Amino acid sequence: MVAIKNILFFITAASALSIGRRDTSTVLSDISTIDSDVKSLTSAVNNYNGGLLAAIPIENSESALEQAITKGTNDAQATSQLSTEDTQTVIAAVDNLSPDIQAALVALVNKKSQFTSAGLKSTVQKDLANLKADTDDFADALIAIASDDSKSAANDRKATIDGYFATAINAYNS
Repeated sequence: MVAIKNILFFITAASALSIGRRDTSTVLSDISTIDSDVKSLTSAVNNYNGGLLAAIPIENSESALEQAITKGTNDAQATSQLSTEDTQTVIAAVDNLSPDIQAALVALVNKKSQFTSAGLKSTVQKDLANLKADTDDFADALIAIASDDSKSAANDRKATIDGYFATAINAYNS
């Protein structure tokens, strides 16, 4: 009985440690993972040649990307206010990610006719809406921890990425 109590105490203590505060390196790692997942999505979309079954790799990539963005949001929300230097490092990582997001969204728009022919237009619309919402949540979490002197620059990055999403969403709504 004592051994079980000790095991339960250890598990509880270990869980508490893993829920602790995050730091800039965690946020940067999350952005790197998101970037990798965005590139995987772009590749899957570019390799799509039509049909329902051929879209499975795209849906898998999109799902992995959503999970990575959600993890990034949770980690950013658990991160203390960043210094100006750390915020600039995060902004630089977002600047590196931004063209990859744009490329993924352009790829999706370029395949619209194939997705529509396969009966997947509404699925892509839903995925775009989900990814935009998740991305906005992540951006808002990053802006919340940005240094005060960098919040404007962070908001500018969010607006740029929102513009990419608006273009893709509008293309699928027409």
